[in-house]
Amino acid sequence: MRYTTLSYRLRVTPEQAQVLSRNAGASRFAFNQGLAMLNAAYEAHKANPGVKVPYSKFDLINTFNAWKRSPAAAREGAESPGLAWRDEVIAQVFEEGLADLSCAVKRFFDARKQGGKHQGFPGFKKRGRGKVSFRLRNRATDIRVNLHSISLPKLGELPACESTRRLRRLLRTPSGAAAQSKILFATVVRRADHWYVRLNIATQPLHPSQRHTQFAPAVGIDRGLTTFAVIANAEGHELLRSHAPKPLKSRLRALRRLSRRLSRTQKGSKNRERQRRRLARLHARIACIRLDHVHKLSSYVAKTHSHIALEDLHIAGMLRNGRLARSISDASWGLFATQVRYKAAWREGLVTSVDRFFPSSKTCHKCAFVVAALPLSKRVFECPSCSVQCDRDSNAAINCARFADEAPNRGRQAMEYKV
Repeated sequence: MRYTTLSYRLRVTPEQAQVLSRNAGASRFAFNQGLAMLNAAYEAHKANPGVKVPYSKFDLINTFNAWKRSPAAAREGAESPGLAWRDEVIAQVFEEGLADLSCAVKRFFDARKQGGKHQGFPGFKKRGRGKVSFRLRNRATDIRVNLHSISLPKLGELPACESTRRLRRLLRTPSGAAAQSKILFATVVRRADHWYVRLNIATQPLHPSQRHTQFAPAVGIDRGLTTFAVIANAEGHELLRSHAPKPLKSRLRALRRLSRRLSRTQKGSKNRERQRRRLARLHARIACIRLDHVHKLSSYVAKTHSHIALEDLHIAGMLRNGRLARSISDASWGLFATQVRYKAAWREGLVTSVDRFFPSSKTCHKCAFVVAALPLSKRVFECPSCSVQCDRDSNAAINCARFADEAPNRGRQAMEYKV
């Protein structure tokens, strides 16, 4: 099976938007309540080791379900026990919020066992901070896709701004298929002023005509800041040069202006909410431009090349450079590498990870002479041995391609992206 995600913008009414916001708030409430129960059980466990701490997803769900029907969940003066508004939202929203809490706790303990990068213990979510979303599982045919709308359980039919013909064709199972294509999850997210639904789909592999049947000589990709990516082959020919869009840098002045306007408004006022929405729209615009560029370039690379060589960059270490951190984050190198790997796996391509300490920029692609130093300000590579002059990025891309061709045992099959 092949796992992918499709996103659609919804055209909802104010009443529908209010219902979606209520369900997103219920997911946040379940996460916070489950975390409070977890902390209380842990404190009780320290005093009495016989008390069980609900770490797993099913223990958290059972504990929360028992609590939401108990008198402890009712407001003061309520006639009936339990949460008075629990029937106004979808029950799955509570369960998926607790599942997210269980995954966060598991990541915390796994990081401590492995001794790797520090993973903090999950904290409480605050209203108005972070992502506003909730997730629904597809049980049988709860989630249905129409021509211009998507039907979600207990939410009804939500109109989409784009046509869903491609998705319906993707879900259509061909005759003789081993497994049936299906929707696994539906995640409803609010970004700025718009609501989106993201559908996680398990479908059939691509058609054989869209997959690579044999591996051609590798192409190397060198990533940079001014020039986002340079693609070249081992023969010394530059195939593509893609310039970085730099959406954050080009809109940084507008971001500062809107941020200053927001800071001057009074908290809780309508003017502050209006300025907050303007700032959120600009942030969403920057993210969409960056994501669109990376998706288009990675799709082109995975379609046209069967063997790709990518440098294993230590991006987290590069972000410690205060002068380049903003530009590196704006370039989204890591996102591009991730998309190239899973899209190449869809087409049965091969992605070779070039060694992090391989001097691709300092090595001459003609005579393999390695220069002692090459500052970032020097954009033209000049070899003191054979007197060749070429672009610095092109030279690095050619060396990456030769690294993949000359060391096939270091190549690794691209990892398939899974939900």
